Amino acid sequence: MQHASSCYFLGLLYANGHGVKLNNKTAMNFFHNACENGESLGCLNLGFFYKYGIDIEKNYIREKYFFLLTCLNGNDGGCKLLLK
Repeated sequence: MQHASSCYFLGLLYANGHGVKLNNKTAMNFFHNACENGESLGCLNLGFFYKYGIDIEKNYIREKYFFLLTCLNGNDGGCKLLLK
């Protein structure tokens, strides 16, 4: 689980350009790795990337998929976003 959390935090650094050059593609890769390893916040961030089309084409189905994974990983925020 520590690996997943580390990937999530690295994704945040790249998504926000803190200490590294802003790079949303790299951020998405880290968030995806975090999500695959059970980190709900990685899934949540991927959902927002697809919802808002951040350096990727908007995709409603992928958005809801990642919000569902967020919910299934125990994050109520993802459950609420599924209803919107």
